[in-house]
Amino acid sequence: MDLYGQFLGALRGRRRAGQDPTPADLAQSAATVLDADAAAVTLVQPVVRLPIGATDDRARLAEQVQATVGSTPSLLAATSSAPVGVVEAELAELWPLFHHALTQRTDVRSVTSFALREASGHVFAVLDLYSADPTWRPAGPLVPLQDSLMDLVAKILGVCIARRTSETWWPGDGSARRRQVWVAVGMLCEAAQVGEDDAMAMLRAYAFAHDLLLDEVAAELMAGRLVPDRIVQRA
Repeated sequence: MDLYGQFLGALRGRRRAGQDPTPADLAQSAATVLDADAAAVTLVQPVVRLPIGATDDRARLAEQVQATVGSTPSLLAATSSAPVGVVEAELAELWPLFHHALTQRTDVRSVTSFALREASGHVFAVLDLYSADPTWRPAGPLVPLQDSLMDLVAKILGVCIARRTSETWWPGDGSARRRQVWVAVGMLCEAAQVGEDDAMAMLRAYAFAHDLLLDEVAAELMAGRLVPDRIVQRA
């Protein structure tokens, strides 16, 4: 059976009667057929990525690390519309900050990121695959996988999003927590009179300096335990 068939079979095995598959189902099915340990799906957004589905807590944490660091394989896949696959040695060389943060917080050592594209070619989401094996790569060349299996994943995900009826996306997907980052960026824009990019840089710098995730810094701001001026003064 080809990967198409394997993927659809894995997806059918997770489907619930009368319900569309979720992004988490797509992530798990892709991880299964490509022999990854975990996977996550995120939407590409102007300020910061929005998580909408993951296989498990390991994938959720790895995604949070990617959002905190900013410059990662996932970002490159999104901006280049091309797959990016790195084993640990390459990750350490090309993205040393991300490698350090990722290995400090998770057992993930290899990452492969695929752009999920609309029919027009526009990248609207990314599927990140994670493995604890420092030499893991998906079997076969990445570009054919991008142009075949991942385009199928993108089509199904697009249908899922179009049929979504809840403003909270999917339970446990982390999107509500990530939206707090958007609010935090707005707070810093106001406090420091800067643009969104500069405000995001301030948030990330504060997160690095205090060994926090971006989502954690935003939560502290929203709860009032951290004030914008403290972040601005440090910048």
